[in-house]
Order: sequence, then C-alpha cells, then structure tokens
Amino acid sequence: MKKSNVVTEGALFSGIYIILLLITVFVPLVSYITIFLTPVPFILYVYKNGLKPGLIMFMVTLLISSVFATVFSMPLTIFAALGGITIGAGLHARKSTYENWAIGSVAFALGFLIVFALGQWMMDIHLMDELNSMINSTMNTSEQVMEELGYTQDELMEAMREQINQIFYLMPTLFAFIGIIFAFLTIWISYKIINRLYSDHGKLSFPPFREFRLPIAVIWYYLFALILTWIFPEQGELLNQAGVNVATLIGFLFVLQGLSFIFYYIHVKKMTKTLAVVAIIAAVIMPIFLYLLRILGIIDLGFNLRDRLNPNKK
Repeated sequence: MKKSNVVTEGALFSGIYIILLLITVFVPLVSYITIFLTPVPFILYVYKNGLKPGLIMFMVTLLISSVFATVFSMPLTIFAALGGITIGAGLHARKSTYENWAIGSVAFALGFLIVFALGQWMMDIHLMDELNSMINSTMNTSEQVMEELGYTQDELMEAMREQINQIFYLMPTLFAFIGIIFAFLTIWISYKIINRLYSDHGKLSFPPFREFRLPIAVIWYYLFALILTWIFPEQGELLNQAGVNVATLIGFLFVLQGLSFIFYYIHVKKMTKTLAVVAIIAAVIMPIFLYLLRILGIIDLGFNLRDRLNPNKK
C-alpha cells in the first residue's frame, strides 16, 4: 500500500512539474514566477519519500519534458531537479534551515552552470564571446563619439574596460549569487506548502535573521583566497580569478554576518527595530557601509562578539 502511494504521489508531482515547465517555457511573463516554482514538486516529493524515489521522478520528468517541450526543457529540468532533490533530501534528513540553504545554493549554482553549458552546446551559441564582442563594439563607438566631440578620456575608457572585464572574471560568483537567491525563495515557498500539507510533521520556518552565523572555517577560506590574489596578482590568471571569486562571495557572506549581528545587538539590548531597517537601507544606498558590515562580520565571527555580548546565553 505504501509503495502504491509513493508511485501515485510521484505521478502527481511529476505532472505538476510538467505543467509548471510548460508555463515557464511558453508563457513569457508568468514564467518569471513559475521558474521559482519548478523545483518545488521535487522538494515536496523527496521530503516525503526520500532520495531514491526522487531520482526516479527526475528520470521520468526528464524523459517526458524532452519529448513534449522544447530544447530548453532538458536544461531547466536538470536545474530544477538538482536543486529540488538536494533541498528535499536535506529536509528529509531533518537538516537545519541554514544547512539546507547552503547545500541548496551550491546545487542551484551547479545546476545553473550546467544549464549555461548545455545552452551554449545545444544552440551552438558562445554567449560569453557574443557578449564580449557586443561590449567591445559599444566601447569603440563611445570612444569615437568622444573623440569627435573633442574629448580624450583614455584613462577613463581604460578604467571602464577594466571594470567590464571584471564582470567576466566574476561569472562564477554570479552563478553562486543566483544559487543563493534561488535556494532561499524555493525553500521559503516549500515551507509554506509543507506547513499546509503536512501540518502533523511540525512547522517549518526560517530562524530569525539574528541567528544567522557562518562557520568559523569561512575566515580561513577568505584568508586563503586573499593570499591567492596576492601571489597571483595578474588579472585573468586562473588562480587569481579563483581567489577573486571566492573572496567576493565570502565577502558578501561576511556582510550578512555583520548585518545579522546588528539585528542580534538590537534584540539583546531591546532597542527599536527601526534601527534594523535603517541598517538595511544604509547597506543598499551607501557602498561604504557594506565594507563596514564586512569588517563587523569578520570581527563577530572571529572574536565571538555575540557570546561576549550575551554571556548568560547557553
């Protein structure tokens, strides 16, 4: 009987996924919403039944989507299934929310990288080369216009080129950010649905942001990445690019750590929550505040500021 239920639920969730996939592929505006919903059937099914049934569901949906949809279907299914099954397995194993967010972020980043590679291979379009060519053409046109107007801003144009090239070097970090955002949204949506469908399993929710804390080992990863950029300072080298990407990503995580410390401080000191809103706004509109938050995050993590602030907490 239990096996029959697993098969029935697998067929149901596979059907739901196919519907979401078709909407994502063929309905342009609605696709901006449904693309975040595509991993949810995998999450719900694996959460309820475990990893092995989830892998079978993936094979079934991959086969069906490749037959009935378009060339985009296979990459999208791999992306949704990789992130969804990973998060669902974490929920099935009763991992914490932040653990699921971390492993889900890695899975979605890897999935997006696979989609990116498959998209170029299947459509024979080298997106990075096309983008680079378009940017160079735009820059050359801008230089010609400035020369015709009598301006010679060689240093300015060179600085702009360096900034644009930096975007290409940070593509792995961009993939990681996409993974982080995707994992957060899909986990949040899945929690809402699980709490309605399986209320007897206990309520799932994100812990308060003030409890967000990185592992102490992240500091060493950050230090190692900075050392790589010092030893290999030439921009474009593989190890320099790796160091810059890791340092940029961890630097963003330190910003979150610093911001969560502010939330924690406000909570412990019983201060008005308006200060938390001010901190978020300052982080958005004042780039220098991001650097201060990064430093605060490093100090908080390295010196256990929260434990010193609230020594009575067990």
